Amino acid sequence: MKTTKSIGLFLLCIFCCINFTSCDPANNGGDDLIWDFAPIVLYISVQDAQGNDLLNPLTKGSIANQGIKAIYKGETYEKDAPLNERTRAYMAYFTGLQTGVSKDGKYYLTFGEFNGDHTFDNEKVEIDWNDGKEPSVITFSSKLTWKSKKEPVFDRKFCLNGQEIDQKQGLVITRPPSQSEQKFDIVAIEYGIDVETDEIKEKIKADLESKSPYTNGESYSISIQEKNSGTYTLLNSDGFPITEKEFAIEEAEAHGMYGITTEIAKTCRLIPPDDQIYNHIKLKLGIDGEKSSNTFNIFIGRPYNFWIYEDLTEYYKDKYPDGKVKEIVRLLKSKPNNPTKQ
Repeated sequence: MKTTKSIGLFLLCIFCCINFTSCDPANNGGDDLIWDFAPIVLYISVQDAQGNDLLNPLTKGSIANQGIKAIYKGETYEKDAPLNERTRAYMAYFTGLQTGVSKDGKYYLTFGEFNGDHTFDNEKVEIDWNDGKEPSVITFSSKLTWKSKKEPVFDRKFCLNGQEIDQKQGLVITRPPSQSEQKFDIVAIEYGIDVETDEIKEKIKADLESKSPYTNGESYSISIQEKNSGTYTLLNSDGFPITEKEFAIEEAEAHGMYGITTEIAKTCRLIPPDDQIYNHIKLKLGIDGEKSSNTFNIFIGRPYNFWIYEDLTEYYKDKYPDGKVKEIVRLLKSKPNNPTKQ
C-alpha cells in the first residue's frame, strides 16, 4: 500500500492543460478557433511517513473515516457529499471534496473544478483533517495569456503550506495515521434471496433473520493491523462490546467508479445501492473461529456510506442441496461514526 512515483506522474497529467478546439462556423472557414480548456482540479494523495496510503480504508491508521473536510471562501465541503448531474463534458463542474481511486488502486482526494481559462491569484483551500492538528493549506494561481491566436500560455503555481510544489510530484501530503479504530453505525440489514421455490425462500429468510449477527442501532469497529490482519468488534446500542473476532485479509482488490465492471455490479443486483457509488472493494477474509473464508463486496458511495454484501450462496447450497439455490446475499448498510477532534 505504498505511494509510488506513479501517483506523481498521474498528478502531473492532471495539472497539465488539455485544450479542445473547433472552428467557429460564423467565420466562414476562417482560422478563428473556439477554445475549450480543461478545468483545474486539485488532486491530493495522503500518506504516512512510511509512504502508506492513508486514504485507503484497508491501511493501518487510515484517515478515510476521520471526517475530512475542505474550507474554501468561507464555505465548508464535507468529503464525498452527493453530486449533481454533470451537464457538459469540459465546462468546470464544481464537486467540492471527493475521493477517487486510480486504476492501480491508489486513493486520492479531488477539490474543484475551477475554470481553466479564469485568472486565479493565490486562491486558498484548507483541508481540515479533523484530528485536532493544523489544517493543510493549498494555494494556487493561474493566468492565461496568448503568444499568438493559436498558442495559449498558462502561468500556474501550486503551493502546499507556503512551499511551491514540483508539479511532477503533485500534491502529496504526509499526515500522522489515525490512532482511532474505524467505527460504523449499522443503518440497515437486508437479504437478497434468489431461489426457484417459495418454500425454500421462506426457510432461508427465516434462517437468515434468526441467525443475524447484526441489529439496527448497533455499531461495529474495525482495527486494521500489520500484515493484512485486523480485529472486528460488534457493539450494542450503548457502545459496549458484544462480539470480537480477528480476521486475516486473504484477498483484496479495489476499483474506482470506472473500474466497476458488469461482473462486479452483479454482486449487488439483488439489492442495488441507492447511493452514488465511486468505489468497490472485494475482500476474502479468514475469520477466527469460522471454517471457511468469507467473501464480501463493499460498495462505497456518496454520501460516505458502506454497502457491504456478504456472499452466503455456497452455505445455503450446502444446506439445501435440492433447493435450487442461485444466489444469497446479506447486506449490511452502515455509515461512519466520525470521531471528534483529538
